[in-house]
Amino acid sequence: MIGNVDSTEYRARILIVDDDRQNRQLLEVMLATEGYVIQTASSGEESLEMVEQQVPDLMLLDLMMPSMDGYEVAERLKAGKTTRSIGIIIVTSLNDRQARLHSQRAGADDFLTKPVDRTELLLRVRNLLRIKSLSGSQDQFNRKLEAEVASRTAALSESERFYRETFDAAPVGMALIGLDGKWLRANKRLCDLLGYGNEELQSTAIQDAIRCDAVAGEAKAFQQMIAGTLHHHVVADKQYRRRDGSIVKVSVRSSVHRDPASAPRHFISVIESTTDQSAG
Repeated sequence: MIGNVDSTEYRARILIVDDDRQNRQLLEVMLATEGYVIQTASSGEESLEMVEQQVPDLMLLDLMMPSMDGYEVAERLKAGKTTRSIGIIIVTSLNDRQARLHSQRAGADDFLTKPVDRTELLLRVRNLLRIKSLSGSQDQFNRKLEAEVASRTAALSESERFYRETFDAAPVGMALIGLDGKWLRANKRLCDLLGYGNEELQSTAIQDAIRCDAVAGEAKAFQQMIAGTLHHHVVADKQYRRRDGSIVKVSVRSSVHRDPASAPRHFISVIESTTDQSAG
């Protein structure tokens, strides 16, 4: 509130840049009751030096200055990574279309014509600071969101690594099976049991070669699991042919794995040898 600024609230920083001392003083007086932190610079070069020390929230920038005019100052600020967010209001005696277009191309956010009307000045300053505040809040939200995504991605990667290590180190044979019934991955225990490497077991030809019995019953059970009418499927006396030609009897327990939206992703089968158990 004008004339009653809470000292605990953030006070926006405004830099007034004009080579005419009276113009600078007039703008300071107009803004005095708003509670802003006001600084002034008498040249474009001085303003850039001050910005290097502390970036303001908003700049009231004169166009017609010797050596470095307002256009060049605006272009330099908008080209900088840490200064591009500074709100720039051009304050000039020029009121032609070309000056406005040139100011916009240089990166200015708004335009005021001298002599400056105090009410218009305050409205434009408040509006630009409000836009900057909203933009800053959005940027902060985006940074938090990016950090959250990165954190969750790292957590998922760690979870995936743990899952793979657990899968590979399981003391029983395990296989991931696609929705089409083809093996996608086998753990070390299953590879040792059948005498094939993991990549070999992904071959359709080898999968066909190791199956000694029909798969029609399994295909029907898999379709029921996909539909949700069957939670798991157990085959107690299945037979596989090892690489060396010998037959191994196994029990197979299969279930469907679903994504967070409950769509089926693949099947997980636990395969244990019953040949060794019956021999014992």
